[in-house]
Amino acid sequence: MLEDRNETAYIYDEKTAEEVVERIKEVYEQVIENVIVKLKEAFEKS
Repeated sequence: MLEDRNETAYIYDEKTAEEVVERIKEVYEQVIENVIVKLKEAFEKS
């Protein structure tokens, strides 16, 4: 994820940008959703 973030800072290549967008949709979206669920659970317990 960090590599993609660093790579997107100065993307001038459309193909690379499209690849990063696909990874965001396929991989990172679910990871971020899982983090949100865990944070909500932690806040509800406190």
